[in-house]
Amino acid sequence: MEMQTNKIFIFIVFIALVGFAFYSNKSTPTTVTPIEQLPPITGEEPVDQTFTGSTFTFRYPKDMTVTIDDSRSWRVNTVPESGQQLAKVSIDTSTQPNTNFMSAWFNVGSSTSVQEIKNCLVATNGEEAKGSATINGVEYKKFLLGDAGMSQYYETTSYRALRDTQCYAIEYTIHSSSLAAYDSSQGITAFDKAAITAVLESMVQSFKFL
Repeated sequence: MEMQTNKIFIFIVFIALVGFAFYSNKSTPTTVTPIEQLPPITGEEPVDQTFTGSTFTFRYPKDMTVTIDDSRSWRVNTVPESGQQLAKVSIDTSTQPNTNFMSAWFNVGSSTSVQEIKNCLVATNGEEAKGSATINGVEYKKFLLGDAGMSQYYETTSYRALRDTQCYAIEYTIHSSSLAAYDSSQGITAFDKAAITAVLESMVQSFKFL
């Protein structure tokens, strides 16, 4: 009789626990966020139109333009007349107002110079070699170059490859100024370097030879 009473008691306790769990779940329903309210997916390429040259193509933001200036160097940190600029996309200071961002540009150039071909895949004139990178099936050597003077900073990332007896350079430069050069009353803040770099790097990663 006592054993039967214990079984009944255990059964009642079990039923009570199941009921409590059911009630708890029912009283705190799972909240589902509507799709339109979810934060945007990050990491997408911020480029949406295409430039096609004689031997290559790349994508760039719709609010920017591609220019070609024969008077400009085919790449930074070398003799200007030793090659040819093939395309350039600029980002001006209005992109990040009230910051120490000055400008930035993406550049494509090539050279058939014997000396430039010789130096194409090696660090020169203060560059720092950063290994290799494969972009759309082509292997490039990556280099970084920093230059500073009169409170101005220039940082260039250069990707270079040999193709069809030419040295190709796909690179970008970010120009900023020292925050110390501004009076605090001007309200100048540090620019968002990551955002600028993302746009420029996306153009690099979209580069393809035809």
